[in-house]
Amino acid sequence: MVLVKISKSTEFNVINRGGKGVKVAKVTKKTGKIVAVKSIAGNEDLMIMTDQGIIIRIDVSTISTLGRTATGVKVINLVDNQKVATVTLAAKEESYEDE
Repeated sequence: MVLVKISKSTEFNVINRGGKGVKVAKVTKKTGKIVAVKSIAGNEDLMIMTDQGIIIRIDVSTISTLGRTATGVKVINLVDNQKVATVTLAAKEESYEDE
């Protein structure tokens, strides 16, 4: 299962030296490990590729803005030993309508 979320940067407090950090997500067997963290402007697409060659492209403006510790929204259902290979941002793809 691949989960994505958008959180506002204002939800992350600045931690001074010696701090324990800021919790970003609940890491469990169900959610798995955090694979990537990206800073977005809001006008791009998010591309996720698995180690078996499955690629999904999502407009970041369609992803819900959630709280800092929220789980996220499921976008891919991985099977067996499938893993996320890479996550990247790409220029927004224009959609063409039939005229």
